[in-house]
Amino acid sequence: MAMDLEAQPLRENLKHFIWLAMYGNLPTNSFRAGRHLTLDSSCKRCGAGIESLLHTFRDCPLSLAIWDALLFNKDTNFNSQDINWWFKHYALAPNENIFVITCWVLWKARNHKVFNGNDWVN
Repeated sequence: MAMDLEAQPLRENLKHFIWLAMYGNLPTNSFRAGRHLTLDSSCKRCGAGIESLLHTFRDCPLSLAIWDALLFNKDTNFNSQDINWWFKHYALAPNENIFVITCWVLWKARNHKVFNGNDWVN
């Protein structure tokens, strides 16, 4: 999987970001709670559910709205797979730039909300 990612025509910081996501090493609130870095594992953007990687990038209503606009969710597999399959399938697909950059923007928006307390976009 790492070799496939290395071959993608993406900036190195985006490859590193997707590699972290593929291996479950981005510090979502669920990740942080599991390491006793926070007591609250909920999503700060929507207030519902545990903020896992799947929630952050796919299942959060704010993320779903972005994927709806980009028509990614029209793929029958989009909402039915686990995180490892999801990132591998879409990050290494022919239209991976759109997927990877969208994930990057969703992560930056999430971080803005978590660390600045307000939404990046309205």
